[in-house]
Amino acid sequence: MGISEAQKVKLFSQFGKGKEENSSMNKEGIGLGLYISKELVTQFGGYITFDSVLGSYTKFMVTLPMD
Repeated sequence: MGISEAQKVKLFSQFGKGKEENSSMNKEGIGLGLYISKELVTQFGGYITFDSVLGSYTKFMVTLPMD
């Protein structure tokens, strides 16, 4: 469904749950999933990024070192 510019800046923060108005997205959870994911990926020496177009899609990419 995409992520608005306002939500992108806090996407990976603790309790940074996406809150789009008039959205049918899943409203469950407390906003820790992406925060924890980023912390784990970073601890393994990698990084997580995303590409998103509001109203269309969101794609997350995780890159981890091979060694």
